[in-house]
Amino acid sequence: MLHGDPNRLSEVIFNLLENDVKYSPEGRYIESHLPENRDSVVFKIADQGVGIPATEVPKIFDRFYRTANVPGTVKGSGLGLATCESIVRAHGGRIEVESEEGCGSTFIVHLPKKA
Repeated sequence: MLHGDPNRLSEVIFNLLENDVKYSPEGRYIESHLPENRDSVVFKIADQGVGIPATEVPKIFDRFYRTANVPGTVKGSGLGLATCESIVRAHGGRIEVESEEGCGSTFIVHLPKKA
């Protein structure tokens, strides 16, 4: 069982899905997984978007940060991932990313189970 604020956790999922739609070219797929293990619930979402340059990965959870390879037509404030990280941390979890520029990104959210 996962205890938490359903509105805030929904915000995390919505934001990650919205980002994947924004940054993926039309016709590409978005994949999500919800594997469960003994100690935590893990939510993975992967896209086939622009990806994140390796040098910028450490900065993507900073407030107002947007990567240099964001297409000019993609609107945003650079607050979404910072908000996601804050919500996940407030629930005792962590968020991470695996990305390759030009190939897409996978965001992985780990949330601890509560008894």
